[in-house]
Amino acid sequence: MNHSRFIVLLAIALTWLNLVEAQNTGHSFFDAVDIEIIYEKINTDASEIGPAFVENQLWYSAFSDKDIRRSKSGQTDKVFYKQFTSETDKNGYVINNERIQMGDFDTPFHEGPAFYAPETGELFLTLSNFIDVELEVDGLIVKRKRMRLRLVVAQLADNKWTIKEEMPFNDPVYSVGHPSASTTADTIFFTSDIPENNSGETDIYMAVRSNGKWGVPVNLGANVNSPSKEMFPFYHKSGMLIFASNRNGGKGGLDLYYCILGDNGFSAARPIEQLNSEADDFGLIIHNNSKLGYFVSNRSGFDADDNIFRIVFNEKLIAINGKVTDKLTNEPINGANVKLTDCNNNMVAQGKSTDDGTFVFENLLPRCYKLEASKQYYTTDEENVPETYYTTLQLAPAKELEVVVVDFDSRLPVVGAVISTKPNHSVNLNNDAIFYTRIENQPALNLETRAEGYLNQTKQISTNFEGFKRDTIFMMKRELNRTFVLENIYYDLDKWDILPESEIELDKLVAILKENPTVVVELGSHTDSRGSDNYNLVLSQRRSNSAVAYIVSKGIPKSNIVAKGYGETMLINHCKNGVWCSDNDHRTNRRTEFKILSWD
Repeated sequence: MNHSRFIVLLAIALTWLNLVEAQNTGHSFFDAVDIEIIYEKINTDASEIGPAFVENQLWYSAFSDKDIRRSKSGQTDKVFYKQFTSETDKNGYVINNERIQMGDFDTPFHEGPAFYAPETGELFLTLSNFIDVELEVDGLIVKRKRMRLRLVVAQLADNKWTIKEEMPFNDPVYSVGHPSASTTADTIFFTSDIPENNSGETDIYMAVRSNGKWGVPVNLGANVNSPSKEMFPFYHKSGMLIFASNRNGGKGGLDLYYCILGDNGFSAARPIEQLNSEADDFGLIIHNNSKLGYFVSNRSGFDADDNIFRIVFNEKLIAINGKVTDKLTNEPINGANVKLTDCNNNMVAQGKSTDDGTFVFENLLPRCYKLEASKQYYTTDEENVPETYYTTLQLAPAKELEVVVVDFDSRLPVVGAVISTKPNHSVNLNNDAIFYTRIENQPALNLETRAEGYLNQTKQISTNFEGFKRDTIFMMKRELNRTFVLENIYYDLDKWDILPESEIELDKLVAILKENPTVVVELGSHTDSRGSDNYNLVLSQRRSNSAVAYIVSKGIPKSNIVAKGYGETMLINHCKNGVWCSDNDHRTNRRTEFKILSWD
C-alpha cells in the first residue's frame, strides 16, 4: 500500500472514531478499577477461546465432546473449533453451565472468534479454510495445504444465522480474523499478516465503511504494533483498544495490552498488569456496562489448555489529598476554602484546610478533577488533580493598598470624598477618608477622586510591591484665583525647553484639567532676581508658553489654559535686586504655578 495513502486513510478513520466515541479523560479504564478473576465453569479439559457477547449469550470457540475424545486418542487431523453458546443475564453473567454447539454455519474447518454489533445486528465471524499452494521442490511441483483465516458477515433471520457477505479484503495469500468493531460497526478492527506495511508476524488493522463499502485496511502503526505478534483486538466504546501481544517486555507468552484513542491517534500501548501472567493471556472482551468481561488464559493451576475466565471490574474508590501553603513562606494555611470539581466544572465536594494546611476528599471514583483554594487576603490557586491524586495549592498573600484622601493645604481628611476604581464602581469614603482595596493581578490601579468644592483628580498607583502599601491623594480646592505650585519644574540655564523630568509634573496638571474640563487656569512662570528685570520677564514668558504648548499637545483645549510670565515681579522672599542670597533661597523664587481663573 502506498505510504501517503496509508497516512490519509488512518487520519480519516481516527478522526471519525474520535468524534463519535472517544472520551479520554486522562485516567484509563484500568486505573479506575480493581479486577476480580473467576474461572468459568463452562470450560472443559480442552481449549476454549474467543469469547464474544451476542445478545443474551456468550459465544466462544471450543471443541465438541466427540472431537475432544478423538483428540485425546491422538486423532487431531480433523479436530476443529466450532461455535458454542452459553446463556447470560442482561449484565453478561453466564447463568448456567450449559454449552450449546451451534450448527448455523456448519463449516468443515475452524469457526471463530466472532464479534456482534447490536446496533446493526451484524455478526463478524472468523472462518478458516485450507488453501492448496503450489510449491517447487527439487524441480517438482507439489501442493501444500495452508490454513488461512477470513472474515464474513452474518445476520439473524428466522432464528438462524446466515452469512451475507465476505469482507472484500479477504485474500488467500494472508489471513484476516479476530474481529471487533465500533458501536455503529462502520469501523472494524482485525488481525492480519498482510505482507505490505506489516511490522511483524501479525498486526492489528482497521477498515472504515463509507456509503456501504469497506475501505482499504490500515495498519494501526507503531504505537499499537510491534515486530512480534499482535492479535485478538477488542475496541471499547470509551476509545480504548485492547489486544494481545508476545512482544518483548511482557511477563511471558501472550500478554494483554491497551491503548487509548486521542486527537493524534492511539496512545502507546500499556500492559494490563492486573491480568497478565507468565502464560498466554488474550481475547479480553468487556460488556457494554463496563462492569464485567471475559478473557482467555492457559495459566497454571487450571486445565492444561486455554480456559475462559470471567472478570468483574469493581470501581476503585480513591481519595484526593493535598495541602494549602503560603506561596512566599511555604507555611501551611489553615481554614482555606478548598473546592473540588470535575473537569466539566461540575461541583463534587468542598471543605477547608486543617491546622497543618492539609485537606482530603474521600470515596471518589477515579476521574479527571480540578481543585481550587481560596482565602481572604490571599490570591486564589487552581490546579488539575494529577494521576497521583495529591497536589499542593499555593496562595500568595494579596497586596493590600490603603489610600487616604486629604486637603492639599490642611492635610486633613476630605469628608465625603468618593473614589472610583473602575467605570460604574464608586466607593463613598467615611469621615476618615481612607480607601482600602486588595490587589491581585492588575499592574497598576487608577483612582478617580471627587469631592464637593474640590477639583476632580486621578492618580495611578503602581502595584509593584509586596504586602501592604499606604499612599495619599492631595485634593485641591476649587477656588477662584487659588494658586497651586507645581513642584519639580526645571529648565536649563537661560533655556525654556521642557525637560523630561518636568513633563512628569506637567502631566499631573494635564490629568487635573482632563478631569475638570470646564475649569480655566493660568500657568504662571517665575524667575529669581538675578539678571535684568526685562530679561527675566521675557524668559519667564517663554517658559510659560513652552509649558502651555506641552499641555495643549496632550489634548487640553488651548482655551482652557493661559500662559503668563511674571519674571521677578512676584518674589516670595527677601532675595530682591542687590540682596545677597544663597542658591537655595533663589531657587524658592524660581517656580511654576497654576491659578484657577474660572469654571462653569
